[in-house]
Formats: sequence, C-alpha cells, structure tokens
Amino acid sequence: MTATFEIRHSFGLVRAYPSNAAAVALCSLTGSKTLLPQAIGTIESLGFQVVTTGGAPIAAADLY
Repeated sequence: MTATFEIRHSFGLVRAYPSNAAAVALCSLTGSKTLLPQAIGTIESLGFQVVTTGGAPIAAADLY
C-alpha cells in the first residue's frame, strides 16, 4: 500500500502533507497534520511505501 504526501516549503521548513486516504490515516495515528521524520521508519515497517505525489520515495532527511 502507498501513502502519498505533497511536499511543501513553509517558513523555510520542508513539510509533507497527506495526499491520499492512507496518508491521512497515518498522520492521524501519529497525532500530526504532517508526516513526521521519525514516523517514516515505523510506517514503512507496517508495509507502506512513503512517496511524494510525483512518486519519489521520501526519506527522513528530506523533511529537515
């Protein structure tokens, strides 16, 4: 299953906003409106692919 996020720049920070239902549900579980860098590993261990709307994989280092 794929969790898709839209990458946006906000006040000099890179944020990943959920773009599909799976991504919204995962952010809801973490208690955040955006993807947290420390959650990526856990989400991937559950069998999800964490990608941008363009299909590129997202790494924790991409969100700092």
